[in-house]
Amino acid sequence: MKPTGRTARTTGLVALALSVLWAAPAAAQEPDDPDGDGGGGLRVAVQAGYQSVDLEALNARLEERGIPTFGDDYLTVGATAGVLLDPVLLEAEAEALVEKERITEDFERTLGGGRVQLNLGYPVYATERLQLRPYGGLGVGTIRFESVETGPVPFDELLEDAGPAARLHNTELLLQLGLGADVDVDGWSLGARAGYSFAPNAGDWKAEDVQILEAPDVGIEGFFVKGSVGFGGWSPPGDGGESGDRGR
Repeated sequence: MKPTGRTARTTGLVALALSVLWAAPAAAQEPDDPDGDGGGGLRVAVQAGYQSVDLEALNARLEERGIPTFGDDYLTVGATAGVLLDPVLLEAEAEALVEKERITEDFERTLGGGRVQLNLGYPVYATERLQLRPYGGLGVGTIRFESVETGPVPFDELLEDAGPAARLHNTELLLQLGLGADVDVDGWSLGARAGYSFAPNAGDWKAEDVQILEAPDVGIEGFFVKGSVGFGGWSPPGDGGESGDRGR
């Protein structure tokens, strides 16, 4: 597929994020807690939020043919599992875009997707209850587009064509940069995050294992915001439950 402006815009940001991911483990090897009484812990959470998706090229193709387009704002649901390797947060995240549906007289079309990624974050401020950290995530995502003919189909036409349904997907490299905050409340953990997702390498569309030529570029790229609730949490830095501040 032809390269798009999205690739050029995000090349520098990819390099920056990879630098952050490279430097974070080194920072973890030099903790500011020589007495060994720093924080740690495990947290599992569910989350929901909003993600903007780049569908401009796809919608242009649909509009040319008089087909209803899809909005670029998606609700998301997902889950995370993270461990605090004092002071670096290492976290696995999985998230799905809630499918959107467009129904006409003869067709039913849906668009959805999802992603999985690994996040690394480093605290700029931490107390007994609060952790505030920028983070970077690297993973893979997919967009799924399905168009199913719901009207009657002649048998001979069905034999000549592949069928009255098209189920397409693409897979792409994803980068996410954001700021997160987690608050521990009596064994429960409440979180909030906001930032920007980048799709610097939009993959080719495929139907099963067949590559689709001249398909529009799409990507899980844009602003996001999400909230989470979970159990477990981060043990506070300091001794005897005293609060600390890693940002100093």
